[in-house]
Amino acid sequence: MLRRRRLTASPFAGRKWGLARIAALIVAAAVLLIACTCAEKAHPGRGLSPPARTTSTNAASSRVVKVETFAAAVVGQLTGGDNKGMGLENGEGALLLESTNTSQGGGIRGIDTTSGVERIQLIDQPGRTMSGVAVSVRPGQPGIVWQLTLKGNVAIARDLSTLVEQRQVSYRGEGWGLCDDGTQLVQSEGSMRLVLRDADTFAEKEVIEVAGGWWSSRRLGELECVRDGERRQVWANLVDTSWLLRVDLEERAVTAVADLAPAMAGATAAERNLISGIASISGARNELWLSGSGWRRPVKIRLAARP
Repeated sequence: MLRRRRLTASPFAGRKWGLARIAALIVAAAVLLIACTCAEKAHPGRGLSPPARTTSTNAASSRVVKVETFAAAVVGQLTGGDNKGMGLENGEGALLLESTNTSQGGGIRGIDTTSGVERIQLIDQPGRTMSGVAVSVRPGQPGIVWQLTLKGNVAIARDLSTLVEQRQVSYRGEGWGLCDDGTQLVQSEGSMRLVLRDADTFAEKEVIEVAGGWWSSRRLGELECVRDGERRQVWANLVDTSWLLRVDLEERAVTAVADLAPAMAGATAAERNLISGIASISGARNELWLSGSGWRRPVKIRLAARP
């Protein structure tokens, strides 16, 4: 039951606040909340700026890990291709593999990084939206190109040389990014979780929760596995932002963040927030191939540490 009382020690002394005025205040607050939410959806990456000094927390041990900060600069660009692919990955030789999605269905293509010429393209997944791509090569075994479906709950295993489909494996959840760290597959699913999978069977082995920083309320998208000495790490883009995170798979923690905005001069805010592909460059530390709406074709970027 709502009780009325007279306020004797405030600017509103002597006024009666009825149900109508209280209801009006509630409505006004709700309208303000909706407006703020809509503004965030319209500009999801706006205002996302990490502190100058960032730390991360190991979810298992609560140990604080220092986080490096990098800024990206474009140092090269493919002479061919476009920005419509998904999930870049290094294939055989100088081929850069990526998922494609057309009106005829999903598929995969390989672009020569030297000439920019498309060497191979297959459209063989009607009705499916293809996403992450990973290459698994183990000694004494034929190489496998794994390819995710975004919402089809199916992973496609392809021949490394021909890209022809060999088999399909079912899995739960959505498929966003995918990479191979040399011992296992690492998959993102549109959350802050990384799913570790067997590189031959695609069976789920373990899940890593990426938390402990300003990125915790975001989502992980495209992935690329890299090595820093013996350390197995993953670069992951934060969906709807122009930021990458580097996750150490042994530490179970974020060890670096990278700002891609400096490498997207002239792009709109919405374009900067759509990163669709990441691929490492053999022999080049802190250099990556990137694709997304911020560039007309895939670009080569170099990450430089910020003081």
